[in-house]
Amino acid sequence: MPPRPEVPSTELLGADHARDALFRARFEQERGMARADHCLFDLRRSHDAEVWVDAADCLVAQVGDGPNAEPRMRGEPLRADASPSVTDWMSRRAADALRGGEADAACALAWSAIDWDRAAASRWALRFERACRRNTDCRCADLLRSADGSAETGTSR
Repeated sequence: MPPRPEVPSTELLGADHARDALFRARFEQERGMARADHCLFDLRRSHDAEVWVDAADCLVAQVGDGPNAEPRMRGEPLRADASPSVTDWMSRRAADALRGGEADAACALAWSAIDWDRAAASRWALRFERACRRNTDCRCADLLRSADGSAETGTSR
């Protein structure tokens, strides 16, 4: 990933101009990136749980390259390249969202991580489930517990 662009402060330009400058700088930085790269960029760089959920959904979305092509996840090309892994980013953001009081976003991110790579996500799912149970707003702990069984039964969310 290229370095984060320099953006003038709001003190110099005012909030509207600084936001426009940030948008232009990000547009220039992301020009030519594949859609999956945009999604991973958002997952890594954003500070907004809603953006993380959208980015994770983008990565696990089923896409096909043609009418007869086998559907695959949009982020599939990133499996070999991304370090830390996409699963690591999703799990990190799920924990961040839960700590930030965004329980619904945390659950959505946890499910995306499980959809992305069930085996890798299972390494942190138990720890996340415990944190979810301690948070009164988090309602997906029981579903996460059953996620291991859903692999055998073929069910999801």
